[in-house]
Amino acid sequence: MRHAHASHSLDRGAPIHLVQQTLGHESVATTSRYLQAHAQTTATACIGQGKR
Repeated sequence: MRHAHASHSLDRGAPIHLVQQTLGHESVATTSRYLQAHAQTTATACIGQGKR
């Protein structure tokens, strides 16, 4: 649920520092992992759609 909350919040334009505080992360670097994971998932989905 934490990952879903972070991903959806960031997708909707929430400031990363707000998501950081919500999740209780001491470092924004920890929160930024959610951005990287989401970018990889999105890229994979887009590549998969191109093969139709």
